[in-house]
Amino acid sequence: MSITEENRRESYNIVRKTLTKRQEIVLQILRDWGDLTAQEVATVLLLDEITPTDERNFAAPRLTELAKAGLIEMVGKKICDKTGRKVTIWSAVAAQDSAKTSLDAQVQLDTRTWLNSLNRGGGQKSVSGREQRAK
Repeated sequence: MSITEENRRESYNIVRKTLTKRQEIVLQILRDWGDLTAQEVATVLLLDEITPTDERNFAAPRLTELAKAGLIEMVGKKICDKTGRKVTIWSAVAAQDSAKTSLDAQVQLDTRTWLNSLNRGGGQKSVSGREQRAK
């Protein structure tokens, strides 16, 4: 294996370690099942009993995050069987190609995850009613 290939593999393994559990599952679904739409990924999540319904919103945000991290890509469009609308077809990027993803993409993914946790109240000190009245 060349030095370049080793560097790609190391970079890929670093990025993979930063994925959330749902991101990892969605990525594995695309690797196992091939090219799918968000609705089709959601259907697989339901079949695997990971989600309670096949609502596409269980998959779509993870697909967007994985695309921004360079681990999946849009490869086409088709008409959704469920909605009759045009939808994106997603594909997992080959491991050696996704290893080209820079550490910059990892930092962006980590930053988004951290900011999302702050928006949900994570990392913020909760203030009780008594403390608020004392101010």
